[in-house]
Amino acid sequence: MIRIDDDTNALEVIEGTQAAGHPPGCDPETGKFRADPIGTYSGIYTEAFPLIPESEWIDRIKTMTANGGFIGQRWQPDPKAHYQNGYPICWAYSGCQSIEAAMIGQGAQFVQLSPESLLGVCGNKMVGFYIDRAMAWAKEHGIAERRLVPQYKNNERDWSPEWKQNAINYRPLESWDCDGRDMKAQLVTALLCGCGGWGGLNWAGHAVYFDGLVLDGNKIGVHTPNSHGPGKDWTLFGAKAIPDELIIIRSVTFSG
Repeated sequence: MIRIDDDTNALEVIEGTQAAGHPPGCDPETGKFRADPIGTYSGIYTEAFPLIPESEWIDRIKTMTANGGFIGQRWQPDPKAHYQNGYPICWAYSGCQSIEAAMIGQGAQFVQLSPESLLGVCGNKMVGFYIDRAMAWAKEHGIAERRLVPQYKNNERDWSPEWKQNAINYRPLESWDCDGRDMKAQLVTALLCGCGGWGGLNWAGHAVYFDGLVLDGNKIGVHTPNSHGPGKDWTLFGAKAIPDELIIIRSVTFSG
């Protein structure tokens, strides 16, 4: 696990990440996440749920951790299956993690999904992209199972003919967009309610799936399994833990 604490080592981590062959996964033209108006593809989170007061966070984190209540304690991605392998498609891999975890959260059986089946939103190119637009694609088309869409294959000729019909079984159903006001409180509230968060970090040019909270004394860290391979999960503290774009997915349609 890699700890990132404000600006003390953030630049070092990002430089090391890029040197290891992981380019930024945000939009290559703007270098940032968030492109579309807030709430275009989802409801607004703060309109659906009251935010948990900060004074309650530490006690609630202790209780959630003790009871195994965080989504990251109930579901953990396979670091090899969720390894982006140097391609700038962290937005697709973190989206897949979000949907797989939401299925576990609603009591469904685990199914390994294929991030590559999300690439249709950008013409099946291995490029950085926007979470909001990927979410819209997933809501309409779904995400296919890995057994039908091989890892690192972005040409549909390499995919099973069944993939489109299969993908519609796995579409985000209940989801909310965070509106930019106090993003940390919205993320903490979602995690304390047992959900995860699909988020974009502009400082890192990276999209991640947030799956839990950790305590270091009175400091609160946000954990992500990341998509950089085994042992490369991050725990973020301070300003580096605040996403610039965040979508909360609570349930997924499943009819497979």
